Amino acid sequence: MGISVGKHVDAHGRIYLPYLQNWSHPKSTVIGLIKEMTAKFDEELPLYSLSSSDAARQLELLSFIAKFSEGETDMKSKSQVEKEKKNETCNKVTVIGAGDLGIACVLAITAKGAADQVVLLDPSEGAAKGGIMDLDIFDLPNVEISKDFSASADSKVVVFTVNYLGNAQSYLDVIQSNVDLFRGIVPAIAHHSQNSVLLVASHPVEIMTYVSWKLSAFPKSRVIGIGCNLDTERFQYVIANLLKAQTVGKEAWIIGEQGEGKVPAWTGSNSATCQTAAKSHHNSREQLANRAMEVLKGKGQRSWSVALSIADLIESILKDKRKVHSVSTLAKYKYRDLTVQETISVITQYKDLKPVMDAYVFNDGSSRELMSLSGTIPVPYRGNTYNIPICLWLLDTYPFNPPICFVKPTSSMTIKTGKHVDANGKIYLPYLHEWKHPQSDLLELIQVMIVVFGEEPPVFSRPTISASYPPYQPTGPPNASYMPGMPSGISPYPPGHPPNPSGYPSYPYPSGVPFPATTSAQHYPSQPPVTAVADTRRKQKQVWICGHSYVLWAEKRALSRSFGPQLGIRVEDAKLHWIGKRGMMWDQLIPMLLHARRHLPDPEILVIHLGGNDLGTTKLMNLIIRIKKDLGFIRHVFKNVILVWSTIVPRKAWWNQDEACKLVDENRKKVNSQISNFMKSIGGFVIRHDSLVPESPGLFHLNGVLLSESGTDVFNLDLLSVLENLI
Repeated sequence: MGISVGKHVDAHGRIYLPYLQNWSHPKSTVIGLIKEMTAKFDEELPLYSLSSSDAARQLELLSFIAKFSEGETDMKSKSQVEKEKKNETCNKVTVIGAGDLGIACVLAITAKGAADQVVLLDPSEGAAKGGIMDLDIFDLPNVEISKDFSASADSKVVVFTVNYLGNAQSYLDVIQSNVDLFRGIVPAIAHHSQNSVLLVASHPVEIMTYVSWKLSAFPKSRVIGIGCNLDTERFQYVIANLLKAQTVGKEAWIIGEQGEGKVPAWTGSNSATCQTAAKSHHNSREQLANRAMEVLKGKGQRSWSVALSIADLIESILKDKRKVHSVSTLAKYKYRDLTVQETISVITQYKDLKPVMDAYVFNDGSSRELMSLSGTIPVPYRGNTYNIPICLWLLDTYPFNPPICFVKPTSSMTIKTGKHVDANGKIYLPYLHEWKHPQSDLLELIQVMIVVFGEEPPVFSRPTISASYPPYQPTGPPNASYMPGMPSGISPYPPGHPPNPSGYPSYPYPSGVPFPATTSAQHYPSQPPVTAVADTRRKQKQVWICGHSYVLWAEKRALSRSFGPQLGIRVEDAKLHWIGKRGMMWDQLIPMLLHARRHLPDPEILVIHLGGNDLGTTKLMNLIIRIKKDLGFIRHVFKNVILVWSTIVPRKAWWNQDEACKLVDENRKKVNSQISNFMKSIGGFVIRHDSLVPESPGLFHLNGVLLSESGTDVFNLDLLSVLENLI
């Protein structure tokens, strides 16, 4: 049998009935529910018998599963391969609802050539209406009319124009009726077109967009309402053509809720109409907007005009035209309008940057869905222009907090660490450290990056490595929290910066570093991405220094000292790569090394300072065995690497432990002793930190866990004393 999806049953077999919706004890009973089920299922059966073709597909699926279980993991069924090929090439759009708007959408999409195939799905009961009958009679090419939800399968975009048509009701009753209607439609559509974008035009648009998002379980970036797209297009046209204003029409927008809740808005900071004081500039725009709104008052939203706007949206989605539209979507940004205005200004000037909604993983392992601007920026370097890949993450408190910025190298690039970029690609600039709204904005930030990267490119071409290594099988669950992100949990170090009232730590940056002055905006010709700037290193040893917070703050302290992140070692002799993460546990070491290997050359010397956070959280012998096992695996993966164990430093206080502080310190000594002996047996080296003891005044932070600035200097000197001999 197969589930017959309809208004009472969704694709998962879940039943929706008025009796369940209006359930009220003690009036409602199980017997009454069964009686209603019997009556409703008598009208519309929830199941059907599988046809011979369906049965054949099931046999094919069982055969595929049998081959898969035998180890043939690359097998794909014939129908699956054919289906994937078809889906890759066909831009299919489904329009749900056969009213005036639905039919107008089909005609507009077809006329605009926005899709390869259009399906008009009529979920209503009864005979075909006049409009549908006419479409059926004249047989438009690539247009299919159906009442079966399966006809919408593999659609790229699904447009909802359906509305409940009942007797006169209150506003809330109409909304509830539409919600009940969507309960029988959206889950079925989500089942048949799992990768589609849902475009909602049903009224009220904003509410029904939210309902569609909840019922579909799609990411909110793939469920949007038509919003004020038509109003914005009209508004821009009136300003540019009817009022003959000298301003750029694309700076003008209509945003907000459809109806009385919509308002005009502007983007960009420059205007050709007025270059005087800010107040006069604002007044001129307000007068222009009022005149345009007066002109638009007599313009209604007829079905064909809304349909043309929907067809324009569909074309932008399917063909990735990178056109900005005013739509309805779920937004959790506190200062949404300011964020939208700046984003539009950036992508208008830098065409290669694209806004993307995605999950951002913070240092503590938590994640949050944020918007990012990803792509390339043109950077002039020694007479040529290079497209440098970057990613700017906008926090939900933007623009009152700076974006989190990264260089995102391609597979053929390697990050070139320096005073502005760390080993993870995170960007450090005085402009970010001193960020203050409204003086700071994204456009100026990108211009600063162009200037800085023009003097010191953040990437270079990656050397080809042909060696293959066996895959690592972790003994514990994967941990993605080592990915770069906004620090949390510990106050910014070193101390001295004022607290940030928003809850995010201030952007750390070493003081006293000269910074080039920004220049005016420059427009560079668009070029295909360039792999990188050539690197001129000569027989340079690669040194990785990995560990928890001590390594993280050791690098930041080194940046502020005269010897810099190289600890005074000449770049010609060796390149030091710092890979530190707050709160890092031993289980995170192997994933971190494998991740770093994607953008860094393999190490010839690998320094590991780790294990302190594991004391007291696991059995001592289990920890020692795990460390020895992983060190052996590292030697196998990184051929000819020199391993260096940095002993665990004693602390005044221990985190993540349930035992007495004295007992944890005894365990620390045992780990240091056994791992030091093990390192000698495998030809490794040991860095001892005998001077870092809690009894020495001024070497530890007030929290008793981290080192102070002086203590971090001692830690770096201990590293240097061993590295100098090895290099």
